[in-house]
Amino acid sequence: MIDTPSLIENRRCFVSGNQSHAIERLTDMIRLRGVDAVSSNDVGSGVVITNEILRLMSKADYVAVVISEESHRNSYQNALFELGLAQGLEKPCFVVFSGTLGINLPSVYMVAVEDVANLDPVASDLDRFLRKAHRYPKSELAPAWPDPKNLEWARNELSAQREFKRSDRPHAFERLCEKLFRFTGAQVEDVGAKDLGADLIVWLDDVAFEMGGPALVECKIYGGGAGGVAKVHAGTVPRIEAAIEGSEAKLGLLIYDLDDPSSVPYLYDTPIVQPFAILDLIDAMERGDLQRIILQRREDTLFRGRGK
Repeated sequence: MIDTPSLIENRRCFVSGNQSHAIERLTDMIRLRGVDAVSSNDVGSGVVITNEILRLMSKADYVAVVISEESHRNSYQNALFELGLAQGLEKPCFVVFSGTLGINLPSVYMVAVEDVANLDPVASDLDRFLRKAHRYPKSELAPAWPDPKNLEWARNELSAQREFKRSDRPHAFERLCEKLFRFTGAQVEDVGAKDLGADLIVWLDDVAFEMGGPALVECKIYGGGAGGVAKVHAGTVPRIEAAIEGSEAKLGLLIYDLDDPSSVPYLYDTPIVQPFAILDLIDAMERGDLQRIILQRREDTLFRGRGK
């Protein structure tokens, strides 16, 4: 039984794509979640399709598109055209695709599946999308959390780790980072034995909605002086970028602490990897400002260029 959030009731979604059965299935899934949905399947013969689709999209609060690369080329191009219309109308978009989608849509929530004939695996992603899409118009994504958090306990735990420097400090530091993300409302998966090149997979709702996927989080304790730390960091960033390329993640967060907190290095951002000193992370979380900072830093880095 799906627990339908009352806030998404009476919302409208337009569903499109290039395989009729998949469109029908996705439409049903959306309706089961309390959202009014109309699909391109519902557009009758004899109607000027592009005008009708434009009208339906303009009336919708958000748009869902399911695309299979295996379909006829014309239907594939039509589906991409409809997705482009939705982007032009600034509608929040949920896209399910199989094969290789030959376009880059960083602001769209995208989910890859093996076969669009089976959409059951996207249920949790659809829930997450609908939770976020109803709350903010696209121009107001990544607001600060409304209730400040008191994270003094985290500062105290960090101080104890620094003071005693036990042999399991790296593991304890990772657990502290995990607790911080969970405490402030993120969904967290411990990578465990998975060979992903990171410690945690974290779903920060506004960031995931904006970028279309979770963040990989690497937790590190750097030893040595500022110069040595910067050199190690320069080697760590490409490894995290490679891990992102091989996963569903869209962003990497490198959370670090220093053996010598008085020696503060300059650690650069890239468009997909952002370093955060642990105390800066705690401060941002406490202010409810972390997700806004992440999105702003990404924007700044994209304009500025890698590592400048």
